[in-house]
This record gives sequence, C-alpha cells and structure tokens, in this order.
Amino acid sequence: MVLPTSDLPSYELLSSIDDGGDVYQDVGTSQWASELTGHPVMQLIARRAEQGSTPGQRAPGDTAKLGLVVEGGGMRGVISGAMLMALHSLGLRECFDVVYGASAGAINSTFFMTGQQEGLEVYSQHLPGDKFIDLKSLWRGGPLMNLSYLLEHVMEHITPLDWDKVLQSPLELKIAASSLRSLSPVLLSGWETKQQLVEGLKASATVPQLAASPRL
Repeated sequence: MVLPTSDLPSYELLSSIDDGGDVYQDVGTSQWASELTGHPVMQLIARRAEQGSTPGQRAPGDTAKLGLVVEGGGMRGVISGAMLMALHSLGLRECFDVVYGASAGAINSTFFMTGQQEGLEVYSQHLPGDKFIDLKSLWRGGPLMNLSYLLEHVMEHITPLDWDKVLQSPLELKIAASSLRSLSPVLLSGWETKQQLVEGLKASATVPQLAASPRL
C-alpha cells in the first residue's frame, strides 16, 4: 500500500470516521441465505433498486449512507473486479453512496463507477507479461511493478477509462493508502483533476520496494 507524503487530495484518518452509531453483525455461515435476505443492508439495496434512486437523490426518508468496500490484492483483484461488474450488471451500482477502494480494488472501482465492463479484461489481456511485472527489473534496481504502464498507458490508450465520468460521478470514491507523516492509514478523496486521481491510485497500489514510490 502506498505512502502519500502530502495533502494533494483531502484525506482523513480511518480511526476518525464516524459510522453514525450503526451496529454491524456477522451474517454467519450456517443459515447465511435466510439471514442475508433479511439483513438490513440487503433490504436497503433491494428498496433502492426498486425505487430507482441514485446517490444524492434518495427517496424521502432514506437518510442512510451505504458504502461499498473493495479489497485489493494485486492480480487477485480480478475477483473483486468481477464482483463489481456483477453488481453493475444487476443494476445495483446506484444503490451505493460511496466506494472505498484499496490498491487493485481502487482501480477496479473506477471502472465500476463508469460502468465500463471491459475494464475487467485488463487482467487477462494486458497485465500478464513483463510490461507490468518485470522480475528482471529487480536485478537492475528498479521496481517489480510498473504502475505507470497500467494507469498511464493501458487505462489511457488501450482500454481507456472515462476519467471525467469518475471525477463527475455523484458516487463518491475514497481510496485507502498510508501516510508517512502520521504512520497511519488514510483515505484520499476530493479529486479535482485526473492527475490527482492517477496519483491517488498509484499511492494505494504501490507496495514498498516492489513499485516505484508515488510523488504526492
């Protein structure tokens, strides 16, 4: 996970996030199906889908703030990417108010926000090979992962992300990273430009010693 060194976008300590006093409980494993359908979050999603409400324009009385957390994991991000595309295909994207993404999960979230399902093909079509992960680079003192290739070449020219749509989306994007100043996890948000967003994604996906440090 990346280490931002300045306040380029706004950020907040994870420990300071106020959940509004909500109580969370595990769904469980034994009777998960019946419990899941009756879970308040699932009921909220179903209700919003039926009402057709969107972020910032919820139905009267709907004051809940529903967040979607997307994990990272390098190439394993193909799993969360597929889950996001499933949510999009089911027409459930607009049910969420904010997306929290880390590393590959943050990158996946941008394609989720634009509805570009072709973003999932990046994992199988463009990341295998030494252009993204180059073991020989370690021997030359360089980074193992070339995030610039992914963010500034693949997502710009090969499978172009609609960056403006992400920036203008009413669905808020918060990216998890780590702060060198406080040695604490932070959430990056408040994107005003494409370059800020690109650097934020780099900051979240950079693994120390395995990828070049971002300049924030």
